[in-house]
Amino acid sequence: MDNLKGESKHDLAVELLEQAKEWGLTPKYPLLDAWYASPKVLKTVIHWGWHFVTRKPT
Repeated sequence: MDNLKGESKHDLAVELLEQAKEWGLTPKYPLLDAWYASPKVLKTVIHWGWHFVTRKPT
């Protein structure tokens, strides 16, 4: 995905998760790289009733 709009990687991750949800994918535990474990991404996942697997970013 090209970042031409100046969006952050976290914004793009939320967009990808939203697209997956629109396709009917409902993962119970999305696996997220630590670089994407931002409050914005995690709050989105929790809001949808999903859980997540990640590690704390260092």
